[in-house]
Amino acid sequence: MLHFVRLSNGETFIIILALLMLILLPFIIIGIVFFTLRRNKKNLTIWNSIAPKINLTMPNPKRLEMSGFYNNRPVKLAVGVRRSNDSTETFTYCVAEFPNSLRFLLNINSSKGLISKVFDSNSMKLGQTGFDENFNVSCYDENVLRRLLLSDFPSNKTQNLMGDLMLTNQSFNTVTVNDDKVYLETSGQISDENLIKLMLDLTTNLANRFQTAREKFPLADWEKALFTNWQKFAAENSLPFDSKNITIQGNHKNFPVNISLETESGKFQTKIHLQFGISLMIGLKLMPENSLHKAMTWLGVQDIETGIKEFDDSFIIKAENPQMAKHILTADLCNQLIGLANQSSSFEINDSEILMYFGQILSDEKMLRSNLEAVILTAKMFLKQN
Repeated sequence: MLHFVRLSNGETFIIILALLMLILLPFIIIGIVFFTLRRNKKNLTIWNSIAPKINLTMPNPKRLEMSGFYNNRPVKLAVGVRRSNDSTETFTYCVAEFPNSLRFLLNINSSKGLISKVFDSNSMKLGQTGFDENFNVSCYDENVLRRLLLSDFPSNKTQNLMGDLMLTNQSFNTVTVNDDKVYLETSGQISDENLIKLMLDLTTNLANRFQTAREKFPLADWEKALFTNWQKFAAENSLPFDSKNITIQGNHKNFPVNISLETESGKFQTKIHLQFGISLMIGLKLMPENSLHKAMTWLGVQDIETGIKEFDDSFIIKAENPQMAKHILTADLCNQLIGLANQSSSFEINDSEILMYFGQILSDEKMLRSNLEAVILTAKMFLKQN
């Protein structure tokens, strides 16, 4: 015997509405996808027509990305997508990188979102209300920051770098400058030619202005000491010294080496980069155990254990040719690598190079020499066993 449940008018309305949503949902999704594809196709046509006019190229004609030299500077303009648990955001960004670090431990960010507000208490205040309210800024020295942003450095539009930043922020809501790059961002996809040119103009103008300011900025005492000691070390070893960017690069004891000062996570670090000159050809990837996040990119490559407990517990070792890797990693070489790990903040070794980072400025000539010799000895031990 069938029993019928009597529904109220409100319940009937909710059920009918739910059924309509189930029926209409596929059409809504199809409509959104169709609109997105149509918009992307239209914007691709526009970008492909604009790029040649401004001497930029589209590396992939099917992607909204153009790159090349603009205003005498390498630049990239592209559309990105951010996905979170409950939303997807499309944005257009433009980035221009500096050829060398500005060496200010600089972090300038106009984004005033939730994450930015968390770090707002760490922002240096320059006493300029309009700027302090819209930008979070930090530097290794507040006096250096004031001099950098507030000193007279006129252009055809502004009097100083602070003025450049505020002018740029009027057109684009996200402005970021650090020791490595200038980055601008705006929501959605830009398809207007004038707006594309404006974003490129403001990005490259900021990059050029900050780089010129760095070149004119007087060296700090620690930079002078670093300059003197590295120049002396380079001269004694017949290595070219780049006085403009404070780097040593050349062939040392039959190995191409590059010594530079970089910034990472708000700290200075010295980087020694040595190339073997020939490939080990075993698909080697080796780094200290505390770099697990980097090792995720090596999934699928076989883990190696040498049988030396202290070494195996301290390092991530992967190789495409595990037998050859075990042959190379002798007890002497493993002990040498343990020593490198103790001296450095991090390092990475692969088939062609050693990248070694120190969480400090190696301004002392003896310390620089000692660490470089340790890296060279390590390279020789790898090649000897190969």
